[in-house]
Amino acid sequence: MAKPTTQPLVWHSDLSTPLAFAFTYNNEGFVYQIHSQTPNTEKVDIFFLKLLAILSTIHYVASNFPHPPSHLLIFTDNLDSVGVFNSLSASQLMHNGVILSVTQVILCSGIDLCVWHIEGKQNIKADLLSHLLFHEFHQKFPPIHICLFDPPCDLLLVQWRKSF
Repeated sequence: MAKPTTQPLVWHSDLSTPLAFAFTYNNEGFVYQIHSQTPNTEKVDIFFLKLLAILSTIHYVASNFPHPPSHLLIFTDNLDSVGVFNSLSASQLMHNGVILSVTQVILCSGIDLCVWHIEGKQNIKADLLSHLLFHEFHQKFPPIHICLFDPPCDLLLVQWRKSF
């Protein structure tokens, strides 16, 4: 995939099951702690949660910037996620549900999305946050502010809105 010609807004995303998923940008880190699934909820897999972490990043950017960027670059350490976002299709319905939500957000916001791979050891900020290692995070990155967030569950198909 060709690199964008204008400077993209660069974010990093990560998931650590069963703990949390996180994304980082400049001097901010965002964390969502995963809740235990109950017997009454639809089960989701790790890949669903990795895609949800990326959807959450895109939704945050589209919803919290007065003028969303024209280019958004998200780094993830999951090659399957990169492949799904290059093709905009997945083999399982639950994964395609997240992809449909992503397309809804990028179509409404006009964001040109790129998802690229980064080695896990280079994704250190998002990795520390997704492991809920806040003390270690603040030791390595003291100026970065950490915020809690809720994923955009209302964008998902109803059966998965309470699954995490």
